[in-house]
Amino acid sequence: MKFSTMNLRILYIALATAGIIIPAGGCREEIAVTPATFSLLLTGEETKTWKLSAYRFIFDDPREPPFDITFLVPPCQLDDLYTFYRAGRVLEITEGETNCGEGSDDLILRTSWEIVNSNASLFLGASQFTLLKLTEDSLVYGVRDTLQYEIVPNTFEKVPGLFENTFLVAK
Repeated sequence: MKFSTMNLRILYIALATAGIIIPAGGCREEIAVTPATFSLLLTGEETKTWKLSAYRFIFDDPREPPFDITFLVPPCQLDDLYTFYRAGRVLEITEGETNCGEGSDDLILRTSWEIVNSNASLFLGASQFTLLKLTEDSLVYGVRDTLQYEIVPNTFEKVPGLFENTFLVAK
């Protein structure tokens, strides 16, 4: 039987494909499905509570140093607690030691959270943030926006950059 070059190519492709589809010796590797572990840094096994540590504006112009704007956050909000629950992907923000309003509820907000896009985006409710850092004890996320400030009365400067929120695990 004489094989043409075309027939040899077809035979080679067929054998190569069969070798890929049917492993030699009939061995099969068991595929174990494991849940995402990156989000464990955010939630712990069940819950993890975070507290705001710094609030900065990072200018697009690298010659400008980051601007710490933590002083703009009212003291009663600086000690708020952000608890991320693994089950149901729920985030609860509660009052810390300093309550912002007399007789107000300890629960400020309950919403959902989700980490998506190869761990680059953090959704808190419907708001999307860029996840900049997530370790066992540090959470940093931000949102691109424009900082606007008054340079003289009724004259405002608008500067593009990133509002960055830094959280540390609450003790």
